[in-house]
Amino acid sequence: MNDDTEEAGDLGDYDPVTALAGPLMKKVLNEVALTRQKQDGEHGFFRDYANGTAGTLPMGPTISREREHASDMLRREGQGQKSGKVTWRHQLDVAHALVVVEGTDESLRKKLLELAALSVAWVEAIDRRQDEKRIERKVQRAKRGLWLSRLVDWIRVHIFRVRL
Repeated sequence: MNDDTEEAGDLGDYDPVTALAGPLMKKVLNEVALTRQKQDGEHGFFRDYANGTAGTLPMGPTISREREHASDMLRREGQGQKSGKVTWRHQLDVAHALVVVEGTDESLRKKLLELAALSVAWVEAIDRRQDEKRIERKVQRAKRGLWLSRLVDWIRVHIFRVRL
């Protein structure tokens, strides 16, 4: 069994279309794919740079600072959790800081996927908030419509003496 089938086996029968946030996730992932295509068009295919993380840089002040930064991000996120004021930025800062200090390609890949998934979740949250605002506006319009129809009914009954 190769790595690809093992990785796919971990997901079981997971289908993002039928998952709880499936349609929204599918929309966001399609946008990510389109953005990647645009990047490839602008920068070319098969870009390959050094990772620039702990596994590819010699140990020294840079890596020490990055590890210190990761610890600081974890501490800030913990404070946010305790105060009930954790933000998406806290979450993404921690995920990014953990990517930078990874040493092996295998663990780096896993952390990058976690970072990407967290980014998708953040975009989904933004889209959900927009949907909630749209729904709230519709509810407000419906309430205004209900108020107006009640006013019309009251006028019919009390002014024009029409039975409803």
